[in-house]
Amino acid sequence: MKTLTTWLTAAMGCGIGALWLTMVTAIFYIIVAPDAFEDPFLIVVLLVTVPFGAVLGGVVGTAAVLARLGEPHRAAEVCRTGGGTIAFLAAVFTLFQVLGSESPIENFLILLLLPWVGCPFVWAMLLAIAGPRLVLRGNAVGEPEAGDAAA
Repeated sequence: MKTLTTWLTAAMGCGIGALWLTMVTAIFYIIVAPDAFEDPFLIVVLLVTVPFGAVLGGVVGTAAVLARLGEPHRAAEVCRTGGGTIAFLAAVFTLFQVLGSESPIENFLILLLLPWVGCPFVWAMLLAIAGPRLVLRGNAVGEPEAGDAAA
């Protein structure tokens, strides 16, 4: 039962990630461009933030559960592959948006400053680079308790 509860906690990471990324984006637009909420383009922004946030939250939750269950090397691999894959997808998504522009590299970098594209990219890169180190360094913290092995 303890393992099921732990995995349900990891699944909550999906919802928390989607909510967090959407809220960061909404706060950005409230501060920088409050009239953006009248633009139908904001729906497209939500179609980006919710899936990216959910997947990244799920990767973080899964890595945390694996570390808690005494599998720090698997958790590190989840961080590395999950973060790397999402960073690649965010970069490709951004690249497709700027391919037809006059200065694609400049526009690519500008788009990465926007929270609905930049946050998933930065979050995923941090997850891929720093996540394995944090998981393996915190191995003693992530070891299961004596009672957890029976559950």
